[in-house]
Amino acid sequence: MPHAPIKLLVFAATPPPHHGQSYAVKTLLNGLRKSAVNELGDHAIEVFHVNSRFSDGLEEIGHFSCKKMTRLLGYCFKALRFRWQFGVTHFYYVPAPPQRTPLYRDWVVMLFCRPFFRTFIYHWHSSGLGEWLDTKARPWERWLTRHLLGNPDLSIVLGEPARTDAVRLNSKACVIVSNGIVDPCPEFETEVQPHQLARRMVRQEFLRGEPLASQYRGAPASESNQFSVLFLALCSREKGLFDCLEGVALLNEKLQWVNSPIQVVLRVAGSFRTLAERAEFEQAVHGHGFQFITGSDIPPESGGFVEFCGFAFGKNKIELFNRSDAFCFPTFYSAESFPLVLLEAMAFNLPIVTTRWRSIPELMPEGYPGLVEPKDPQAISDALETILRAENPPQLRFRFLSRFTEAHYIRNMQDALVRQLSTD
Repeated sequence: MPHAPIKLLVFAATPPPHHGQSYAVKTLLNGLRKSAVNELGDHAIEVFHVNSRFSDGLEEIGHFSCKKMTRLLGYCFKALRFRWQFGVTHFYYVPAPPQRTPLYRDWVVMLFCRPFFRTFIYHWHSSGLGEWLDTKARPWERWLTRHLLGNPDLSIVLGEPARTDAVRLNSKACVIVSNGIVDPCPEFETEVQPHQLARRMVRQEFLRGEPLASQYRGAPASESNQFSVLFLALCSREKGLFDCLEGVALLNEKLQWVNSPIQVVLRVAGSFRTLAERAEFEQAVHGHGFQFITGSDIPPESGGFVEFCGFAFGKNKIELFNRSDAFCFPTFYSAESFPLVLLEAMAFNLPIVTTRWRSIPELMPEGYPGLVEPKDPQAISDALETILRAENPPQLRFRFLSRFTEAHYIRNMQDALVRQLSTD
């Protein structure tokens, strides 16, 4: 005889705005709704969703407004309606990053909802709250946070380093579940890989001084001597954009010094939070002797350039990955935990340069050479050069398929949820 369904309230936002956390929540909701019965037994999970979207765009995230407060109260009342109308007793929540305004929002949610739900599950998509409480929070903020948010029944974290946040809030149980995404290029073997191999072959010929650009298929001949590096994320210093630019500039200087025909090109996709930071980045581009162009501009025939592609989504994002030879994401963002953009790059089998930061090393193969320390442009340059000269770079797509697909993510999340909720 099947068990009664487990009724779970998911109090979390889905896109828009588009970022890793909202995408992961959408993937979880779709997966749970498709899978009525968990593999561990007959425990079906019936999902109720409060789409707690506070910001209409990335530039609003982390900032207070009266509009957000009005929405917050409405979301809390909707959660309570699900509680009393449908008998939902399990509450899933994504805690705030280490910032005051989102943390204060969490206090309000817990003040209204915590007394009325039996089980609380935290899914830690951001890291660093525990450290922030210990080092930057005021004593009364620390006390109030632990009083209102402390002692959750289960914390789901994305990697080993994120356990510290769960420990600081005295979570009764903690489990690691890696994120996963829908395969963005299921046609990889037939459409993507042949072009990657052709580009690599021609690049090696240029490095040997024997260019045969006619063999370079899938891109304009003018790109045959280019090594294209892609940065795709929120365009900010903390996400590593400025260090990425510096690393590309250092590598170009080295290649010019040895009279190499290869030119390293940086393509930047994403949104700037402020016009001031965009202006600062453009100034840095010009300071390195590069031209700053947009997607509508014609690349210069000579000299380096940085192409700003704006926010990329859907087909535009796929095209950017297809045109790239390496992915660079040297983040040191304080709340970074498990960047989904790295999984996308893996799915396209792009060699990655990223940082030893939070849970990121757990994503990569053991001993992966593309891991560098944060804020180290010279190490970024060296890692990119290793990729440039490698005839057989690491096969990251296999790692993606074996660990980080949507199916892996949903199965592991179901496992964690059912083990906790079926015993309550």
